[in-house]
Amino acid sequence: MASQSQQENQRGSNWQGREVLALINIWGDEEYRHANDDPFSRKKKVMEKISSRLAELDYIRSVTQITNKIKQLKTKYKQVLDNNRRSGRARIEWEYFDEVDAILGARPAINPPAGQVLDSNTVGVASGSRDRGKA
Repeated sequence: MASQSQQENQRGSNWQGREVLALINIWGDEEYRHANDDPFSRKKKVMEKISSRLAELDYIRSVTQITNKIKQLKTKYKQVLDNNRRSGRARIEWEYFDEVDAILGARPAINPPAGQVLDSNTVGVASGSRDRGKA
């Protein structure tokens, strides 16, 4: 019979509020903040470090659980942000919004400047690449 901790890792036990806040605080450290954005970073090693930091706080989570939770937090943040920007919609309150906003809020991919939609054609506009080749 599998131990309780093995069962929790297999089924992905629910995260408790203080545990989520601990994850957000660790993830918000500059050392870890951009790990999921950089295609060349060693994401697994970064997630292992986050797992070790959580373990120091007596929260035992696998790399997979941490990766999935961060993805869930990003997704929920984007949903709340998009909903609350649209007029005529009821405002959504989310208990972790301020903490996640401190991590993701200033990032152009999440929060583009007003009136600008970022895509492969407009990313170069800010650096002046649109004018290249014109005399």
